[in-house]
Amino acid sequence: MNETASHLDVSDAWVRRTFELLGDESLSSEQLEAAVLAMAGDAMVARRLIDWIPEATGLLLIRHIANVHLSPEFSAKRADGQWVRIPMNREPIVWRAIDMASIMFHSDERPLVIRVASRGAMMGAVNKALNNGSSLRELDGAKLSGPALIGIPAEVYLPPAEPSFLSRLFRRGSA
Repeated sequence: MNETASHLDVSDAWVRRTFELLGDESLSSEQLEAAVLAMAGDAMVARRLIDWIPEATGLLLIRHIANVHLSPEFSAKRADGQWVRIPMNREPIVWRAIDMASIMFHSDERPLVIRVASRGAMMGAVNKALNNGSSLRELDGAKLSGPALIGIPAEVYLPPAEPSFLSRLFRRGSA
């Protein structure tokens, strides 16, 4: 993992436990969020786990279903309201979840993987296309953009802004 993403890292155990919680259909959204928050201890880490694991799992399943071209980027909104594209490799949960989902999919845990993937927008978009009459053959070669995150601000993934020349100049002069 690159150095700029190290503050984003989470444990495999957290990814695994969140998979289990996301796949537990008896949990309400509030119960799910409370359980992941209690485990992670940080609201933004919990949000990333809850939002990204279904999307990453969906990406894996989509590649099993059809030869769809997947974007290497996702979108997130900055504090100023502007949407920005961010490389998928900035979110380590994506790769951990894909690796874990792949192992689970090829084992007796396939139903859990499918339940978790069905919670994500990526899988929802493919299901919508299929329900609207598209065939799997028609999906081959289609392009699917990365998810647009609503609950995770872009600043989580962006490097801190460099202070402007003037702010550096005045800070130096006041010291």
